[in-house]
Amino acid sequence: MTGRQGRERGAVAFAGCALMALVAGCSAPVAVPVSTAAQVPVAAVTTVAMTAAATRAPAVTVTRPGGRWAGHQVAVLRLSHTALRLTLHPGMRTNYSHVYDPGASTHWTMPPVLAPARPWQVGLAATFNGGFKLTNGDSHGGYWDTGYGINGSHSVVRDPSGARTLTKGAASLVIYRDGTWALGTWGHEVAMTPQVRFVRQELLPLVDRSTINPLTSSADCQLHWGITMNDSSSQWYQHHCDPWRSGVGITATGDLVYVSGHYLTPHDLAVLLRQAGAVRAMQLDINQQWISAMTYNSSAVPRGHSAVPHVVNSPYNTPTHYISGSASSGTAANRDFFAAYLR
Repeated sequence: MTGRQGRERGAVAFAGCALMALVAGCSAPVAVPVSTAAQVPVAAVTTVAMTAAATRAPAVTVTRPGGRWAGHQVAVLRLSHTALRLTLHPGMRTNYSHVYDPGASTHWTMPPVLAPARPWQVGLAATFNGGFKLTNGDSHGGYWDTGYGINGSHSVVRDPSGARTLTKGAASLVIYRDGTWALGTWGHEVAMTPQVRFVRQELLPLVDRSTINPLTSSADCQLHWGITMNDSSSQWYQHHCDPWRSGVGITATGDLVYVSGHYLTPHDLAVLLRQAGAVRAMQLDINQQWISAMTYNSSAVPRGHSAVPHVVNSPYNTPTHYISGSASSGTAANRDFFAAYLR
């Protein structure tokens, strides 16, 4: 389902079994009943973070679900496919071996952070975190930018077709040259075309055709959905399924919804994304060190000045780490992230 494809139809088999080499015991999807409204729960509070100048319609909204989610610091960021364009940035810092992950590289077309100079902050509406590390294979997928990619190795490689670095069957957020987006399973709903500019992959789909992946309820959550950390000590947990967690989905109309929150299992995240309207969804990064989302009111940012961030969720990082900071001080984004701009 994409901004350009709108109300795409077609019976596509759930893609969770497409990565049999990555997961064991893959089974048929469980059809979990969709709520009648398929929206965030009652008692939620929604605010409009930015409006489209031409239509005055909401471009970015932030929802804080209530009810059972009230103690989880959950935020739902909704991005309008008609008002916004999306970009993907590699982040500032390389990994501990000083290799790209993805990190700054002359091969990428976008800067690692959004320095306070045109055009990187003019019209900036929202930013949110990307996914797992790539060079160690955590993502089980690739990062691709205009003919170059990285996936499970310590080198950025030339890969015009995506065949070397993009994984068939992986959950994928695709961004086209005009800034529109698509989200689906690579090789099924989304694939390489001349119009693709960025691809970010991670793991299996959380939600496909409004159906939650049964592996989100697996007792071995870390096998399928990533290793979790202790919030206070930054030590790896062996049996801990509900850290800070984030994900992104696409609605039937093509809007993008980002969800993050604390004490979320993979199934919780999938439920929240579907309640927010996502018909397809994927997990992004987890653990408090790498969860971060902001909105901005930057339509009138003077040249050389920084946009003012408004924190959606950022339990560990500074509010400005996507738009300033340095790698050496640790104040800049140290992993990839997405940025949305007013059209």
